[in-house]
Amino acid sequence: MPGVSREVRARVQAYAEVWNAHKAASVAAFFTEDADMIMGNGPRIVGRGAIEDWWAAYFAKIQSTRKSTFSINSMRMITSEVALINVEWTTAGRDLDGEILRTRLARGTWVLVWDSGEWWITALRGLPAMGDTRVSPGTDR
Repeated sequence: MPGVSREVRARVQAYAEVWNAHKAASVAAFFTEDADMIMGNGPRIVGRGAIEDWWAAYFAKIQSTRKSTFSINSMRMITSEVALINVEWTTAGRDLDGEILRTRLARGTWVLVWDSGEWWITALRGLPAMGDTRVSPGTDR
C-alpha cells in the first residue's frame, strides 16, 4: 500500500476540515460502523450513530467559531491494513463578539483500518494534553 503515511495524514486533515465545520454527521462518517470512542474520562461511545450523537451534543455546547488543528506525532503500522497514530490537536478561536476563546490542548490515540480504499477510524481515545487548562464542563471559555 504505497503512500500510507501520506494517505493517513490526508485523512486526518480531512477530518479536521469537517470538525471545523462542526458537522457531527460528517465527523462520524470518518468512523467504522462499529467504532468506539472515549473522550477524557467520559464513557465509551460505541457505534457510528452514537458517535454522531456525542459530537452533535459537543458541537451544540461550544462556540461555532472554535476551530481545531490536528497533527500526527507518531504512526505505527500494526499490519498493512491497521495503523496506530498518536495525534495532538489544539482548539482555539474567537467568540462571536471577537473575544479570544481559551485554547484547549488535547492528545489522543487513533486506530485506523484500511477498507474499501480508505482509512477509517475504528477506535479513538482523546485526553487533555499536558499544559491544558480546562474550565468547567459545558462552558467554552
